[in-house]
Amino acid sequence: MYLPSGYHEVFIGYWAPGFVYKVVIWVNGSADVEVFARGFSIYAGVSAPAPVEISFSVMYFPLVPLAVLIYLLLSREKVAEKLAAALAPLYTRFIRPAEVLTNAKRRSIYDYIRERGYSWPRELEKIFNMAYGEVCWHLSLLERAGLIYNFYALRRRFYVDRQLPLEDAVNKIFRDQAGRPPTEEEVLQIRESLRFLLPF
Repeated sequence: MYLPSGYHEVFIGYWAPGFVYKVVIWVNGSADVEVFARGFSIYAGVSAPAPVEISFSVMYFPLVPLAVLIYLLLSREKVAEKLAAALAPLYTRFIRPAEVLTNAKRRSIYDYIRERGYSWPRELEKIFNMAYGEVCWHLSLLERAGLIYNFYALRRRFYVDRQLPLEDAVNKIFRDQAGRPPTEEEVLQIRESLRFLLPF
Protein backbone atom coordinates (compact mmCIF):
# COMPACT_ATOMS: atom_id res chain seq x y z
CA MET A 1 0.00 0.00 0.00
CA TYR A 2 1.38 3.42 -0.96
CA LEU A 3 0.78 6.34 1.43
CA PRO A 4 1.75 9.95 0.85
CA SER A 5 3.35 11.97 3.59
CA GLY A 6 1.18 12.99 6.54
CA TYR A 7 -1.09 11.18 8.97
CA HIS A 8 -3.40 8.40 7.78
CA GLU A 9 -5.81 5.98 9.48
CA VAL A 10 -5.81 2.65 7.69
CA PHE A 11 -8.37 -0.10 8.27
CA ILE A 12 -6.55 -3.42 8.70
CA GLY A 13 -9.11 -5.87 10.12
CA TYR A 14 -12.03 -6.60 12.40
CA TRP A 15 -11.99 -6.93 16.16
CA ALA A 16 -14.12 -9.47 18.03
CA PRO A 17 -14.13 -10.64 21.65
CA GLY A 18 -12.64 -14.04 22.37
CA PHE A 19 -9.54 -13.60 20.20
CA VAL A 20 -5.94 -12.51 20.66
CA TYR A 21 -4.54 -10.51 17.75
CA LYS A 22 -1.07 -10.21 16.32
CA VAL A 23 -0.54 -7.44 13.79
CA VAL A 24 2.50 -7.66 11.50
CA ILE A 25 3.58 -4.40 9.86
CA TRP A 26 6.03 -4.00 6.98
CA VAL A 27 7.27 -0.49 6.15
CA ASN A 28 9.47 0.56 3.23
CA GLY A 29 10.57 3.97 4.41
CA SER A 30 10.20 5.89 7.66
CA ALA A 31 6.91 6.10 9.57
CA ASP A 32 5.45 5.95 13.06
CA VAL A 33 2.66 3.38 13.31
CA GLU A 34 0.11 3.01 16.10
CA VAL A 35 -2.47 0.20 16.10
CA PHE A 36 -5.82 0.79 17.82
CA ALA A 37 -9.38 -0.51 17.86
CA ARG A 38 -12.49 1.52 17.18
CA GLY A 39 -15.78 -0.24 17.59
CA PHE A 40 -15.32 -3.65 16.01
CA SER A 41 -12.58 -2.52 13.63
CA ILE A 42 -8.79 -2.46 13.91
CA TYR A 43 -6.96 0.55 12.49
CA ALA A 44 -3.37 1.64 12.08
CA GLY A 45 -2.50 5.29 12.54
CA VAL A 46 0.42 6.00 10.22
CA SER A 47 2.41 9.20 10.52
CA ALA A 48 4.88 9.47 7.62
CA PRO A 49 7.24 12.41 7.06
CA ALA A 50 7.66 11.24 3.44
CA PRO A 51 5.76 8.87 1.10
CA VAL A 52 6.07 5.24 2.19
CA GLU A 53 5.01 1.76 1.17
CA ILE A 54 3.38 -0.16 3.99
CA SER A 55 1.53 -3.45 4.41
CA PHE A 56 -0.32 -5.12 7.26
CA SER A 57 -1.39 -8.63 8.19
CA VAL A 58 -3.54 -9.66 11.13
CA MET A 59 -3.38 -13.08 12.78
CA TYR A 60 -6.25 -14.25 14.96
CA PHE A 61 -5.77 -16.65 17.88
CA PRO A 62 -9.00 -17.83 19.56
CA LEU A 63 -8.98 -17.87 23.35
CA VAL A 64 -11.45 -20.76 23.73
CA PRO A 65 -9.02 -23.58 22.78
CA LEU A 66 -6.44 -22.04 25.12
CA ALA A 67 -8.97 -22.00 27.94
CA VAL A 68 -9.90 -25.61 27.21
CA LEU A 69 -6.24 -26.62 27.25
CA ILE A 70 -5.69 -24.89 30.60
CA TYR A 71 -8.78 -26.63 32.00
CA LEU A 72 -7.52 -30.01 30.82
CA LEU A 73 -4.12 -29.44 32.38
CA LEU A 74 -5.55 -28.29 35.71
CA SER A 75 -8.16 -31.03 35.98
CA ARG A 76 -6.60 -33.85 33.98
CA GLU A 77 -7.48 -36.51 36.55
CA LYS A 78 -11.22 -35.85 36.40
CA VAL A 79 -11.13 -35.43 32.63
CA ALA A 80 -9.20 -38.68 32.18
CA GLU A 81 -11.62 -40.59 34.40
CA LYS A 82 -14.65 -39.22 32.53
CA LEU A 83 -13.06 -39.89 29.15
CA ALA A 84 -12.16 -43.45 30.11
CA ALA A 85 -15.66 -44.03 31.45
CA ALA A 86 -17.17 -42.70 28.22
CA LEU A 87 -14.92 -44.63 25.83
CA ALA A 88 -14.64 -47.92 27.67
CA PRO A 89 -18.22 -49.05 26.87
CA LEU A 90 -17.61 -48.37 23.17
CA TYR A 91 -14.41 -50.35 23.22
CA THR A 92 -15.64 -53.26 25.32
CA ARG A 93 -18.59 -53.67 22.99
CA PHE A 94 -16.10 -55.25 20.58
CA ILE A 95 -13.94 -57.16 23.07
CA ARG A 96 -14.70 -60.34 24.97
CA PRO A 97 -13.90 -60.51 28.69
CA ALA A 98 -11.41 -63.30 27.98
CA GLU A 99 -9.52 -60.96 25.66
CA VAL A 100 -9.13 -58.12 28.16
CA LEU A 101 -5.92 -59.59 29.58
CA THR A 102 -4.27 -60.14 26.20
CA ASN A 103 -2.89 -56.59 26.42
CA ALA A 104 0.51 -56.79 28.15
CA LYS A 105 0.20 -53.50 30.03
CA ARG A 106 -3.31 -54.27 31.20
CA ARG A 107 -2.21 -57.73 32.29
CA SER A 108 0.65 -56.21 34.32
CA ILE A 109 -1.73 -53.82 36.07
CA TYR A 110 -4.15 -56.62 36.86
CA ASP A 111 -1.38 -58.93 38.15
CA TYR A 112 -0.14 -56.17 40.45
CA ILE A 113 -3.63 -55.50 41.83
CA ARG A 114 -4.34 -59.22 42.24
CA GLU A 115 -1.07 -59.84 44.08
CA ARG A 116 -1.38 -56.86 46.41
CA GLY A 117 -5.15 -56.77 46.59
CA TYR A 118 -5.61 -53.14 45.60
CA SER A 119 -4.02 -50.06 44.08
CA TRP A 120 -4.93 -46.58 42.84
CA PRO A 121 -4.25 -44.74 39.56
CA ARG A 122 -1.44 -42.47 40.77
CA GLU A 123 0.50 -45.40 42.15
CA LEU A 124 0.07 -47.39 38.95
CA GLU A 125 1.08 -44.37 36.90
CA LYS A 126 4.46 -44.26 38.67
CA ILE A 127 5.05 -48.01 38.89
CA PHE A 128 4.37 -48.71 35.20
CA ASN A 129 5.50 -45.33 33.84
CA MET A 130 2.20 -44.72 32.08
CA ALA A 131 0.15 -41.60 31.48
CA TYR A 132 -2.70 -41.11 33.93
CA GLY A 133 -5.31 -41.36 31.19
CA GLU A 134 -3.84 -44.65 29.95
CA VAL A 135 -3.98 -46.12 33.46
CA CYS A 136 -7.63 -45.07 33.86
CA TRP A 137 -8.43 -46.61 30.48
CA HIS A 138 -6.98 -49.99 31.44
CA LEU A 139 -8.68 -49.91 34.85
CA SER A 140 -12.02 -49.17 33.22
CA LEU A 141 -11.69 -52.18 30.92
CA LEU A 142 -10.63 -54.46 33.77
CA GLU A 143 -13.59 -53.30 35.81
CA ARG A 144 -16.08 -53.80 32.99
CA ALA A 145 -14.68 -57.30 32.49
CA GLY A 146 -15.54 -58.03 36.12
CA LEU A 147 -11.95 -58.51 37.26
CA ILE A 148 -11.77 -55.56 39.65
CA TYR A 149 -14.07 -53.08 41.39
CA ASN A 150 -13.47 -49.67 42.92
CA PHE A 151 -14.55 -47.46 45.80
CA TYR A 152 -13.57 -44.11 47.27
CA ALA A 153 -11.84 -43.95 50.66
CA LEU A 154 -9.13 -41.91 52.38
CA ARG A 155 -9.40 -39.27 49.63
CA ARG A 156 -8.47 -41.78 46.93
CA ARG A 157 -10.24 -44.10 44.54
CA PHE A 158 -8.99 -47.62 45.13
CA TYR A 159 -9.25 -50.43 42.60
CA VAL A 160 -9.56 -53.85 44.21
CA ASP A 161 -9.22 -57.44 43.01
CA ARG A 162 -12.71 -58.86 42.55
CA GLN A 163 -11.70 -62.01 44.43
CA LEU A 164 -10.95 -59.97 47.56
CA PRO A 165 -14.13 -59.52 49.64
CA LEU A 166 -15.13 -55.95 50.37
CA GLU A 167 -14.66 -56.18 54.14
CA ASP A 168 -11.16 -57.65 53.77
CA ALA A 169 -10.26 -55.04 51.16
CA VAL A 170 -11.43 -52.13 53.31
CA ASN A 171 -9.56 -53.41 56.37
CA LYS A 172 -6.38 -54.00 54.38
CA ILE A 173 -6.45 -50.58 52.74
CA PHE A 174 -7.10 -48.69 55.98
CA ARG A 175 -4.40 -50.58 57.88
CA ASP A 176 -1.86 -50.13 55.07
CA GLN A 177 -2.63 -46.53 54.16
CA ALA A 178 -3.95 -45.01 57.40
CA GLY A 179 -2.36 -47.24 60.00
CA ARG A 180 -5.71 -48.01 61.62
CA PRO A 181 -8.83 -50.08 61.08
CA PRO A 182 -11.82 -48.40 59.44
CA THR A 183 -14.68 -47.11 61.55
CA GLU A 184 -18.13 -48.63 61.24
CA GLU A 185 -19.32 -45.43 59.58
CA GLU A 186 -16.55 -45.58 56.97
CA VAL A 187 -17.33 -49.21 56.17
CA LEU A 188 -21.03 -48.38 55.90
CA GLN A 189 -20.35 -45.48 53.52
CA ILE A 190 -18.21 -47.68 51.26
CA ARG A 191 -20.72 -50.52 51.33
CA GLU A 192 -23.55 -48.09 50.54
CA SER A 193 -21.65 -46.71 47.53
CA LEU A 194 -21.34 -50.24 46.12
CA ARG A 195 -24.72 -51.71 47.04
CA PHE A 196 -25.94 -51.64 43.42
CA LEU A 197 -22.70 -53.04 42.02
CA LEU A 198 -21.48 -55.84 44.28
CA PRO A 199 -23.30 -58.76 45.93
CA PHE A 200 -21.59 -58.16 49.29
